[in-house]
Amino acid sequence: SIEMPYKGLAYSMLAKAGVTVMVAQLNRSILEYATVQVWISNGSKRALHVSPQFFELRQEPAAPPPAAMINGTNEDLVLNDIQEHAKAKDLGELVNAYETTLFGFGNEKSVGFYQQRKHAVLSNMGGGGKLRAVATASAIILPDRVLKPGETIDGTVFFHIDTHNGRIAYVGAHLACAI
Repeated sequence: SIEMPYKGLAYSMLAKAGVTVMVAQLNRSILEYATVQVWISNGSKRALHVSPQFFELRQEPAAPPPAAMINGTNEDLVLNDIQEHAKAKDLGELVNAYETTLFGFGNEKSVGFYQQRKHAVLSNMGGGGKLRAVATASAIILPDRVLKPGETIDGTVFFHIDTHNGRIAYVGAHLACAI
């Protein structure tokens, strides 16, 4: 893959048979999910089925043997988990992930005063925070859909990880043309 900076993130890019996939680790842990931003362009002549479950990652374990591959989690499971378990900290992380992907705020120090105001508002949201967390996750999550030739899509893939294992060592994708 080729490393490529874009919107404050370090993407790894790979193209094959007209399909380009870029992935960047967001370094945001939400509940027990690691988050990876993906961007896919279908430059092939066939439709392409895209789904979070088609992405996988491997954590770097503290000791051998190698950790098992973890597939991306489907949208409904992520949204249900967030609705049931999200706290104010998780909402803040979701908003940070959203802003990073949308506006390129990869360097949070560059928007310090804005960050202070935002965190003050988020901490005072009370009970409505879970609804906002679900809405924010819905806005950024990679949907399960078919990309027609010439279409692009981006979104965040959530991976349910073991928080005691090491850092993410590998992210991959298994995409195939739709029939």
